[in-house]
Amino acid sequence: MTARTIRNFSKRGDGIEAPDLTRIQRDAYERFLQEDIAPNDRDEHIGLEALLREVFPIKSYDETMELEYRYYTVEEPRYTPDECRELRLTYGKPFRVCLQ
Repeated sequence: MTARTIRNFSKRGDGIEAPDLTRIQRDAYERFLQEDIAPNDRDEHIGLEALLREVFPIKSYDETMELEYRYYTVEEPRYTPDECRELRLTYGKPFRVCLQ
């Protein structure tokens, strides 16, 4: 019977440090929403602004009516995250779209 050699690789450590994944997601969400930027100053080729501009204008089938997108706002939440946990509500902010 031969003795088996056991190799221990646990002392090697990580090759690279893992990035802060939640920070990456938060930054991407902030770029998507552009919440802290005035409606007239938002980049129209990024995020939600680009999506709304792509969808609008919406025309009726006979083209007698048309809905045109102007801007959107994200308002302050009604409840804090702690209040939402206590009341068993979903934490969210009111989202308003101005159309013409």
